[in-house]
Amino acid sequence: MARRRKSKRNKLQLPIDIISLIFDHAAVIDPPHRRHRVAPNRVRPTLGWITLTHVCSSWRAVALSTPTLWAAIVTTLFNTSAVTTFLARAGSCPLTLDFFEGFPVGRTITDHREGDDSRSNAIISLLKEHLSRAGVLTVHLTDFQHHGGEVPSTLPSLYRIHVTRRMTAHQVPGGSLLQTLELNAPKLRSATLQDVILSSDRARGLRELRMDLSRASWASLKEIHDFMRCCTQLETLRIDFASPISVNGLHYHPREIRLANLKRARLYSNSDQSICDIWRPVVTQDDIVIHVDCTSVHTSIETPLFEVCAAQMLSGHYDVIDLAVDYAHRLRIIIYKRSAQHASHAWMLSTYQHNRGDLLCLLPNHIRAELIRTLAIDSTFGLISDSSISDVLRVFGTALTGLTELKLRRMNQWPASLYVRAVGRGKPGAPAFRSLRYLRIADLELQGVSRQSGRSLAQYWWDTLNTALSARLRAGSEACEFKLQSLVLEGTWSIPQAFMWDLSHDGEELAKVTSLGLAQEVVDKRSCTQGEVRWK
Repeated sequence: MARRRKSKRNKLQLPIDIISLIFDHAAVIDPPHRRHRVAPNRVRPTLGWITLTHVCSSWRAVALSTPTLWAAIVTTLFNTSAVTTFLARAGSCPLTLDFFEGFPVGRTITDHREGDDSRSNAIISLLKEHLSRAGVLTVHLTDFQHHGGEVPSTLPSLYRIHVTRRMTAHQVPGGSLLQTLELNAPKLRSATLQDVILSSDRARGLRELRMDLSRASWASLKEIHDFMRCCTQLETLRIDFASPISVNGLHYHPREIRLANLKRARLYSNSDQSICDIWRPVVTQDDIVIHVDCTSVHTSIETPLFEVCAAQMLSGHYDVIDLAVDYAHRLRIIIYKRSAQHASHAWMLSTYQHNRGDLLCLLPNHIRAELIRTLAIDSTFGLISDSSISDVLRVFGTALTGLTELKLRRMNQWPASLYVRAVGRGKPGAPAFRSLRYLRIADLELQGVSRQSGRSLAQYWWDTLNTALSARLRAGSEACEFKLQSLVLEGTWSIPQAFMWDLSHDGEELAKVTSLGLAQEVVDKRSCTQGEVRWK
C-alpha cells in the first residue's frame, strides 16, 4: 500500500523545468517587496515568490539551484545575514540592486549617517562593496556616488540603469542643471534617466533610452539634441517632459539627428510645441512606430503634431485608422497596418469635444488617405459632438476612397444613427466611402425616446439603416455598384428596461435588409441585455 501511494505521488510530481518556469514567472509577477516604504526597516516585507519554496522539498531545491532568483532581491530586507545569504545564493550572477525599494521615501542610502540604525549602515556598506557586480541598478544620483563625489571605477556587468536626481531647494535657475554622469559600463544597453544624461561614449552603446525631464532640470534644447545625437544605436526611445523646453535663443538651428536603428519612439509632454521642438531634427526610417501623448488642452484646431511626423505619415506603412477617447477624455488617433498588428503612429491629444471634429477634419490632409482600408470609431466616452458627426464623415467619406470596412462600436443609438446616415450621403454617383463593403456595428446602447410619435425606437433605428443602404444602391450607375457585401451586428446590445426593444420586430427588419438586396449577407452575433447606460 505504501509503495502504491509513493508511485501515485511521483506521477503527480511536476517536471523540474515546469517548476523552474513557475518560479521565473512568479519572480516577475510577485517579487518580494515592502507593503509600505515610509519606514521599511519597521515593516515586515511581503516574501512574494519565496513562499513557493515551502511547497515541498523539490520546489525548494529548484529555487536554491536558481541563482538568478536570489540575485534580484538583495535590497529588499533590512537584515544583514539575509542579504549575505542572498548574495551567496546569487553566485556569480549579475545583481539587481534597487535602492528605491530598499529605503524609505525621501531618504536615500547617503542620508544614513551616524545615529541611524546600525543595521541599515551595515547593509549599505555591504551593498556598496558589491556595486561592481550590478547588472541592473536603480538609484538616486547621490546614492550612486561615493561620499567624495566619485562614481565607482568600473561596472563591468551593468546593462541597465535607472538614475534620478533630487533637486534641492537652493538650486535656482541660472543655467542648466542637467548633469552628465561619467560612467564606465561597457555593457550598458538600457538607461532610464531623470534630469541626468550620460557621457557620449556610454550613450553610443545604448539600445533603449527613457528620458524624464522635470521642470527643475532647466534642460536646454541644445543639450537634449546633443545627447540624442550621440545615441546612434538607439532602437527604443521615450522622452517625457513636464514643461516646455528652454530654447537656446531665436538663432538656434539644430543639426539633423540620424537614428537609423530606431524602431519605436514615445513622446510625452504637456506642450505640443515642446514635442515639435525636440523631434523636428530627428531623421529615422519611415516605418518606425511613433506614439505622441500631449496633455495640453487645445483651444484651437491648429496642431503642429501632424507635421512633425510627416515623413512617417506619408510613408504608406498603414491601412487602418482607429479613433477613440480614453478614460481621461483625450482624443486617441491610432494609425497602423493590419498585417503588422501594431500601431505605426498614435496620438493622444487632450481636446475639448467640440474641437475634436475640426481636428479630425484635418487628419486626411496629412496622411495617404487612399491607403486606408478600415476605419474604426469608438464612442465610449463621446468621441465628437453630434453636430460634428456629419462634417467629419463627409470629409472622411470623400478622402478615404479605398475604405472597405467601417466599424462602429460602443455608442448609443442616436450617434450610431448619425454615423450610419452619413454612409448613405455623398455626391450624385459617388456616396461616402465609395469602396465600402463591410459595415460592423458592435456594443450598441439602445436608449432614449423616438423623435417621432407613433414610431418606436426600433423602427427609427432600422428605418435609418435601410434608408442609408438604399441611398447607396441608388447612387450607383450599375446594379450593386455600392452594395454592401456584409452587414455584421455583434457584441452586447444593451436595452434599458424603460424602453423595451421589440425583438420579434427586430428580427423582421433584419431579414428585410437581405430581402431588399441592401446587403449580400447579414451576420447577427448580438447578445441582448438589459442594463444601465454605458456609452455616450
